[in-house]
Amino acid sequence: PDNDTMLNVTALAEEAVLLSKQVSAAGDGAKFLEDAKARERQIQSEIDNQIFALYKIPESIQKEILSDPWVVRGQDEVFQKTKPARR
Repeated sequence: PDNDTMLNVTALAEEAVLLSKQVSAAGDGAKFLEDAKARERQIQSEIDNQIFALYKIPESIQKEILSDPWVVRGQDEVFQKTKPARR
């Protein structure tokens, strides 16, 4: 990938990792968890768009990829296994 794409995807991935760590540390804070889930979906969408553009994936194939049960399940499980905050 070109430098801009590489830097953008790297920054988004780093943000997603940080977000995951924050969710693990925060425990069950409902508002924070919902906000984190929304931001994770946004990050994932931005990464998907960058990768689709990089490889010139046609829109019809993009829709097929994004509706694949394996992909959908993975997105649904992102914050399923959060650990309670340590006290």
